[in-house]
Amino acid sequence: MKTITLRPSFVLKNHTSAHHNLFTYTTIASCFLLALSALISKKHLSIIEVPHAIFIASLLIINPFILHSILYKHDYLSMALGFLLAVVAHTYNNNSLRRTAVIAVSGTLPLMFYQSSFNVFIGLLAVVIMD
Repeated sequence: MKTITLRPSFVLKNHTSAHHNLFTYTTIASCFLLALSALISKKHLSIIEVPHAIFIASLLIINPFILHSILYKHDYLSMALGFLLAVVAHTYNNNSLRRTAVIAVSGTLPLMFYQSSFNVFIGLLAVVIMD
């Protein structure tokens, strides 16, 4: 008689050993980071009185390029973190030396995580310039 064992869904059984599939957890963390970046950009856009700030902030995360990046299991967390840091680099508001340091660090770190996320910083600057 064959015994059936119930395993958690994140454990995949190989012939020799069990491998953990953490894609679900990184996807949840990435979605949280993207939601946080949309919230930060919405607050910033509403402070500078950009019309339809909620719509513009939601376009950052509901575009085909970001949604398609979910398919890349191994890069998604670093992409979301780079996206968040690019938004922070654009929206950090403090008139001091600390602001310059935060912008320099959070403007450089996205390039280390995922180089394409720097385009978000350029896009946010374009939104502010067009206003």
